[in-house]
Amino acid sequence: MQRGILKANGTEIKYSFLKDNNNWMQFLYTIIPEQPEQIKNQIKTIEQAESKLYKTFEIKNEATAWKRFFSSDLITHYDEIMNYKRRQNTDFFMSLTEQPPASHVKVAVLGMCLSLFLIIQF
Repeated sequence: MQRGILKANGTEIKYSFLKDNNNWMQFLYTIIPEQPEQIKNQIKTIEQAESKLYKTFEIKNEATAWKRFFSSDLITHYDEIMNYKRRQNTDFFMSLTEQPPASHVKVAVLGMCLSLFLIIQF
C-alpha cells in the first residue's frame, strides 16, 4: 500500500492506494479544506482539489465507487452537497454523515475509487 499527502487548492488530501504491477486497484482519499469558509465555498474548494487529485493520479470519474461527506450541520449543508453531486459527470454511491470533521471546517469528504480494470475482471 502506498500513502501520501497532497496540498491542493487550499486543502489537505490524504490518500492511499493498492497497486498491482503498475496499475492501482483501489484508491482511498480524504479531502479537508484548510480554512473555514461558507459552505458553498468549502464544497467548491473540495471539488477543485478532487479534480486536481484525479488528474494527478490519472483517475477517471467513472472509477469513483463512493463518497462520504462529513458535515457539521447536515440540514443546513444538504442542498450544497446535493448540488455538488448533480455537477458530477458520473454516478457513485454517496452517504452523508452529520459528524463534524476533526478540523475546524464545516465539511470534509472521504472517497474511494476502484480501477476500471478491476471492475471489468468481475
